[in-house]
Amino acid sequence: MQTHTVQKGGTMWKIARMYGITLDQLIAENPQIPDPNRITVGMKVYLPTSLFTIHTVKAGERYKVDRLRSCKLYRPR
Repeated sequence: MQTHTVQKGGTMWKIARMYGITLDQLIAENPQIPDPNRITVGMKVYLPTSLFTIHTVKAGERYKVDRLRSCKLYRPR
């Protein structure tokens, strides 16, 4: 499960916009947050797993990373 760590000034609405999802989708993914209007710095907000896909980059293949979203690149062992 992927998470977003709330930063200063962060709101559920801003987080939803950052990831291109609706506020309702974000709220539904986070039933542990009793009041979505009151999130605090450092809080972990769960993101819908449908936002993420895994692609294995093959030799000679090029890829582009979207700078607006954080991503982790894994190197197979």
